[in-house]
Amino acid sequence: VAVITSVFIQETFKTAAMDDRIMMLNKIRARKSHIKKVGSLFKHLDKDGDGVLDIEQFREVIQDFNVQTWLAAMDLEVQDAFELFSLVDKDGDGVIDASELVEGMTRLKGVA
Repeated sequence: VAVITSVFIQETFKTAAMDDRIMMLNKIRARKSHIKKVGSLFKHLDKDGDGVLDIEQFREVIQDFNVQTWLAAMDLEVQDAFELFSLVDKDGDGVIDASELVEGMTRLKGVA
């Protein structure tokens, strides 16, 4: 009985360790997917192609129903464009680039 119990416990620990690895891999995949999606969003938002968005550009495109739906699908409900812009504009220079948008949205979404 002791041998059977010890084999059972050993197999349980192996399974738990595999579950942890799977969980970590899923988290990494989710983060990569999120970064890719937000990068695509930035390209869509940056209508003039200069690589940055000011508050007016951001406010204009954030009103778009498709953009709001896309953000909602990512669990990011936008009530106030200026507030969201301020949260994402990490260096406070009045414009956001792709990396600031990715970082900011990641922080807001909680994909770490």
